Amino acid sequence: MNVKQEAVTNAANLSFFMVNFSSVLLRRYREHNPEFSVLDLKSHYRGCRYASETIKLLPQKPDGILLAEIFEQIARLGHQLQLKHINNLSRSRMDIVAEFG
Repeated sequence: MNVKQEAVTNAANLSFFMVNFSSVLLRRYREHNPEFSVLDLKSHYRGCRYASETIKLLPQKPDGILLAEIFEQIARLGHQLQLKHINNLSRSRMDIVAEFG
C-alpha cells in the first residue's frame, strides 16, 4: 500500500480541525443541555439541511416565526437525547399499564 506523507498529513490536519470545530459548536448547545453529544450535533445540522431543502420545494415560503419553528422541529428529530426521553416515556407507560392492567 503506497501512502504519501502529504496525504497522511492532510488527513491528520483535517481530523484535528474537525475535532476542534465540533467542540466549539458543542459549547453553545451544552450551555443549555450538558448531555448534548456529537451525534446530536450531527443530527441537528442534518435536520437543518433537510428543512432548508424541503422549504425550497414549497411554492410559497412560510412566515419567519413559522420558519424558525419548522427548522427547530425538524432539527430535533434524530437527537439522541430525545430518543432516550421517548424510551423512558414508553417504559413508564408500560409500567403503568402493567400496574393497572
